[in-house]
Amino acid sequence: MPASPADTRGKVEGFGSNLNINSNLNSIAMYFVRVPKAADLIFPRVCFHKSGAARTLYLTFDDAPSPATPQLLHLLSDAKVKATFFLIGKNIERYPSLAREIAAAGHTLGNHSFSHPRGISDDMFDTEVRRTESLIEAFAPSSHLFRFPYGKFHRAQPERLRQQGLAAVMWSLMPGDFDTTVNTARLSRRLERATAGDIIVLHDGVNTIDKLQTVLPRFIAAAQTNGFAFSLLPAHFP
Repeated sequence: MPASPADTRGKVEGFGSNLNINSNLNSIAMYFVRVPKAADLIFPRVCFHKSGAARTLYLTFDDAPSPATPQLLHLLSDAKVKATFFLIGKNIERYPSLAREIAAAGHTLGNHSFSHPRGISDDMFDTEVRRTESLIEAFAPSSHLFRFPYGKFHRAQPERLRQQGLAAVMWSLMPGDFDTTVNTARLSRRLERATAGDIIVLHDGVNTIDKLQTVLPRFIAAAQTNGFAFSLLPAHFP
């Protein structure tokens, strides 16, 4: 989940992005609501969007499991929708029964590192990736999908993942459920931007569940009415 500085004086939203700048200009955090299409060309080993997915959307949830997981699973069950959850190793160790509940509900399990560091150095790589992969495989099949924490990675790391049998999957649409400046109305408007093949990133957490319970059921119902289907990201994708 991208960081948003707590002390925010200025905010600019344009071209699908959010820019937060603290009062001393010492901290800048930016995230694109919609990832530029050029990302696919710049990082060919990273999947941002599923090509050729006619009228299909992909819901993904980072940072699982959490105390909010049961509420999120109930929401998805009511909507009869499956999603891909990217799990943090430390959270699996802390909430093992909740991790198993995600798998038992038929959702896909992806790897979101062990400790969710702000960037994975080469020295940390095996520990952060393999340790969590082992934790997942202890109770459920792994999808062999990996999402870099904070979306930060070195250019060579997606290829390193591939050599280990994993695929780097990011997102094409980030509505910003984690962003305290984004209310439910704004979150809804951003979700309405979804187009065929979008990989939508949301977050499993106590700080986001209230927004998601308000917004997601309406979004899912509206998307289905407009002919969209929701699907799981396939294992070993892309």
